[in-house]
Amino acid sequence: MNSFLINECAPLAKLGAEIQEWSFLERFPELAFIAKSNNSLGKQLEQSYLNAVEFSERYVAPQALAIDKKMTEDPHYVPEDLLKKACEYKLFSTMFPAFLGGSGLHPICTFITYEVIATHCVGIANLLGVNGLGICCVLASFDPRGLSVITKEICENEKNGIPTFLSTCVTEPGAGSDAEDADEFANAQLTTTAKKVDGGYILNGTKIFISNGGHAQIHAVMTFDADGAHTPDDQMLLLVRSGSKGLSIPRLENKMGQKACHAAEVHFDNVFVPENMMCRKDESSTSSYSYTGIANVLGVTRAAVGAWSTGVAENAYRTALRYARDNDFLGQPMEQQQWVRLELAQLARRAQVARSTYIGALLAVSTTGLISPLAITQKEPKLPDWLKHNNTVRNLREKVLSGDLTHRAFKFMAQLQTSAERDIATGYGDVAKVSCSELALENCQKAITLMGKGGLRHENGAEKLLRDVRLLQIYEGTNQVNMLDYVKRRVIRQFDTQLSL
Repeated sequence: MNSFLINECAPLAKLGAEIQEWSFLERFPELAFIAKSNNSLGKQLEQSYLNAVEFSERYVAPQALAIDKKMTEDPHYVPEDLLKKACEYKLFSTMFPAFLGGSGLHPICTFITYEVIATHCVGIANLLGVNGLGICCVLASFDPRGLSVITKEICENEKNGIPTFLSTCVTEPGAGSDAEDADEFANAQLTTTAKKVDGGYILNGTKIFISNGGHAQIHAVMTFDADGAHTPDDQMLLLVRSGSKGLSIPRLENKMGQKACHAAEVHFDNVFVPENMMCRKDESSTSSYSYTGIANVLGVTRAAVGAWSTGVAENAYRTALRYARDNDFLGQPMEQQQWVRLELAQLARRAQVARSTYIGALLAVSTTGLISPLAITQKEPKLPDWLKHNNTVRNLREKVLSGDLTHRAFKFMAQLQTSAERDIATGYGDVAKVSCSELALENCQKAITLMGKGGLRHENGAEKLLRDVRLLQIYEGTNQVNMLDYVKRRVIRQFDTQLSL
């Protein structure tokens, strides 16, 4: 082929120039605009972004491919050094309010942090961020006692450089996406049950495909009351410590993608769970936890999948860009060929569209969803350090959080949320999860196509992205289930003005 058939352009940059990270304003203009009216929030968001960039460039990017390869050889491998560094950057406590020992940052800081990490490895983003699913499940119960149990352990261990994981045990051999849909929940073949005994509960059952299940210190287990009618109203949430007698991990899954985050089978054989490790139900509420709880959780976690997906879409774009900078096609540098530039622009466009989509979902859940009360309770009380760490003060705080008055206050906050507000948050989460994961998949496919046979080589990173991205369309409900949920959350509401805000 003659070179005149290819439109040749000037180089994108000087020879040897490296791809530079965007500024906060360039990457998140929507958030930067909002932050202008709230200087404190703006500083939090930008600093969180810069910290995430630093952590990712120093510790994630240099070893992402090596960890993927190591996990292929040994599924039990855990990147201990990386996790200790994550503790230094306080990545395990970003969602917790300051009065519970957390960072006290706005919840949106968590999402942009994990988008940045996913830009270098979504498996590591999942490994570090999946704690958020369990936290959201406990938060959706509006039981301050359960939240206090988790935050105390995670935050105190983090300060000592000890990574602490919380798994969420929902999926079973006979129940997958239907177990995450409030309307289909009753039809899911969930068999894990908890029987009331003196001082607690006896838990029996098996959960599968549990992220971080193999090394979680605490498991948040969705189960049914063994003495109930096995209806959504009989659903319970138990916090089970690893090492409990009767708890076992029969196997770790041999995953295709996102290998950095284990998925395990977790088996419970007559496991005793103390009474204080059961997230209390609100007996006076007419709406069961299974409906309001699941809807609230998914509004947040599906937006999080949107953030991870955006990171993958951005990663695919950058991977293709680096390859085009370093390789020739038909005797000419790829980056100087117009058709290549058009493909690169489309990759960048899809990443930008994905980012705007999940940011919209974040704003929805921060305004009307589960994390809206969390967003306004992040401010840390102005206490001297000696008083913050005083054992008497700590014990008093735990007693207050465990008391009925605080429990009732949390439940009151839950009842303030209307069904319309809940549906807005969850509906936007549905769209973010589906749209962002599909855009990420398209970017991964297009990047490999652009790179040709080079896209199939592990050291170039593109084939790993394609393996990683598939899981984003499956967990937190398959994309098809998300769209069915969107119909009832948003489409139906357009025919009934009484359902609107």
